[in-house]
Amino acid sequence: MSTVNIRMVALDDIDSVHSIVTECFSVDHYSRSFISQACEAFANTFLVAEDVKIYSKEIEIRPGVTRNRFAGKEMNIVGHLLSVPGEQTDNTVRILSMAVIPSERKKGIGGKLLSVLEKQLRFKGVNTAILALSDGDTYAKAFFEKHGFKKESSHGGNILHSLMKKTYEYSDRAKKNVHVRKLIDHVKTLFSEDRLKILNAIVESGANDKDFLRKAHDNVLKAYNMQVGGKKALDVRIIENWMEKRILNSSDSEKLTPVRLAYEYRNYYRWPTKMAPFLRTVARRVKAKILMRARRKNFR
Repeated sequence: MSTVNIRMVALDDIDSVHSIVTECFSVDHYSRSFISQACEAFANTFLVAEDVKIYSKEIEIRPGVTRNRFAGKEMNIVGHLLSVPGEQTDNTVRILSMAVIPSERKKGIGGKLLSVLEKQLRFKGVNTAILALSDGDTYAKAFFEKHGFKKESSHGGNILHSLMKKTYEYSDRAKKNVHVRKLIDHVKTLFSEDRLKILNAIVESGANDKDFLRKAHDNVLKAYNMQVGGKKALDVRIIENWMEKRILNSSDSEKLTPVRLAYEYRNYYRWPTKMAPFLRTVARRVKAKILMRARRKNFR
């Protein structure tokens, strides 16, 4: 049994991709060094098609009865698609290289590569894809025309090239999703993964448009309000310092139980209820530290 999976490139795929480039193009215009650098710089838009073959063998489980059992798996890279952000605008992507080995062509692999790339572009708000093709490459030209690309212009010196372009139309809902995801990408640089899960849950929710935008707006604002001194709001040290000051400045610290501390912190920063167990754990640790410090002071 054989299936083709489309996934993002990995460093282990460099040799396989380079061999495909060497086999499919008359001129080795992309060296192994370039492919290696592209794997690191454009990992999100560098896709490979992996042919997964699963082998089985027939085993007799009792006289006259046989079953197929897993015998091994073979995985080979049979195609790739490398795209990079456009030079002039964030809404454009440029396809630098795309190829499928000759023995695996006309099986829909190229279409799968383009389909996965288009899904990624939709999430990022990219609405235009461009590429340059040699006018003599009629096979590639027919393939891209079949998938919605149109010839824009011709240029070049010794070899004439055609610029092909495809524009994607997105629904209003898709545009809203893109807007929220861009906010999440910005928040990603400020907050930990726990906070991102909350924001991503909003994007994935099935709420209607008004609720979707309201919740997204509210939660992003909460995330910004949680930023303290340029540090991550989920930094445990910040939480511990806040709780410690709250205990030391209280006239009756005995009433500040871990549950009470967690409740006050959650209310102050408008955290969701599901974060309460985590905050109670931090509060218990803070109270234990203060108690241990007091015991050491009395012992001295």
